[in-house]
Amino acid sequence: MFSRQHLFRSQALEHYAKSREKTILPRVVTPPVFLCGWLLLGLLLLATTLAWQTQAPIYAVAAGKLLKNPAVNQQPVSGLEALIFVPAMPAPLLHVGDAIALQVVLTGESFTGTIVTIEPGVITPDKARQRYALSGDLALVITHPSVVVHVALGPTLPADVTDGLSVSAQVQVGSQSVLSLLPTLLRGFLGG
Repeated sequence: MFSRQHLFRSQALEHYAKSREKTILPRVVTPPVFLCGWLLLGLLLLATTLAWQTQAPIYAVAAGKLLKNPAVNQQPVSGLEALIFVPAMPAPLLHVGDAIALQVVLTGESFTGTIVTIEPGVITPDKARQRYALSGDLALVITHPSVVVHVALGPTLPADVTDGLSVSAQVQVGSQSVLSLLPTLLRGFLGG
């Protein structure tokens, strides 16, 4: 009659048992890939920390005009100073001695100056027009309350820069972390 024989050979059963004991990792968890994943996570954390700590300047565009430098201020280098009306909102963080980039509105010539004085308080557009006898395009450009800043001009002024010309200025009014700019950058990048 029938003899009792095993369906599988003993060697096959041993091989099956050994293969079940061996740990087989998916390719995603192999040691080199796992190490690279941790390195990428570390670099991401480092970049985030640097972006949080790094400060980016915030600039405001301001309008103004060139005046003959009165004897009250520091010794005139060029005989001219700029009277700049910096928008009061957001509250600018201006300091005497800060550099300001100026550009003549009509010709586009650029030069720099240094803040000499900052008048205390905020002035309305109507009071600015009356107090400084503003007329023409400058009277129309100043539409918001402003902080009045006197800027001493350097010795390297272009020859055709004279009293009464309108200027625009790039004034650093503060700073913020680079990380806080990320939503704005993403919105611009994604077209939203």
